[in-house]
Amino acid sequence: MIRLHIDECLTPDLVDVARARWIEANHVSRVGRAGAQDWQVVNFAITTDHDLVTNNARDFRRLYRRTDVHPRLVIMIPQGRAADQISLFRKVLDYIESHPDIVNRLVEIDHDGRPTVTPWSSTEG
Repeated sequence: MIRLHIDECLTPDLVDVARARWIEANHVSRVGRAGAQDWQVVNFAITTDHDLVTNNARDFRRLYRRTDVHPRLVIMIPQGRAADQISLFRKVLDYIESHPDIVNRLVEIDHDGRPTVTPWSSTEG
């Protein structure tokens, strides 16, 4: 089962896009965690077994690198307007649906929707 936790730096509308494809998703602001520290967002995603989707590459790469085992971290590059985020997120979902069981991986999706997948944990890479 694919479960997504979407960071507050991205539009909450992404939740509806995911749910339209029968993918479980929540947004930081919709689960009472708006304004949470990044480490709290990571802890929530990991303890609830959700892939984290963000565009805050710098902070979340660092936090996930310290973790032994985690669901995947998905970084959408670059930042953009809500409509651009939705378009790119659809490409993220295409990738995730075809690779549902990846753990300990950093998945970066560029502006063209191309994924780059890298081992990413304290025990790999």
